[in-house]
Amino acid sequence: MAPANAAPWSPDCAAAVGKSKVLTLRDGRLAEIEPLGEGEQVTEGWVTVGHEVRSFAPCSGKTDLWLTGNATAMNGIVAAYRMALPDPEPYTPLFMTLAGRFDKPPVEGFGADYAGSFFATQLVRVSPKGNCRVR
Repeated sequence: MAPANAAPWSPDCAAAVGKSKVLTLRDGRLAEIEPLGEGEQVTEGWVTVGHEVRSFAPCSGKTDLWLTGNATAMNGIVAAYRMALPDPEPYTPLFMTLAGRFDKPPVEGFGADYAGSFFATQLVRVSPKGNCRVR
């Protein structure tokens, strides 16, 4: 603790900086996810991948969103979906925790029919059972 008479610019005065970390359980151990970018958040919901469909139904929302993202995140999401559901019924939802940001829908293509989109930057976790209802 800094002395009561220490000037705020002196080496005796320590500054406090708030910092948050997001942890997830991987292989039975807690692991920190990559730091979130500006406007990003960690969101849980149902991911559906199929012919001309990539949707995300976040637990916090009332509508399905078009799922897009950076190449690393999308490759991981699609690979995890196919691994968890190797021979699914068409359009079977899978519960995932994703990091990213909510955005407007694309101007053209299949995603243009959605009310909005979710731009994923990280696949945090996949779970066969979710914590919110399937719509």
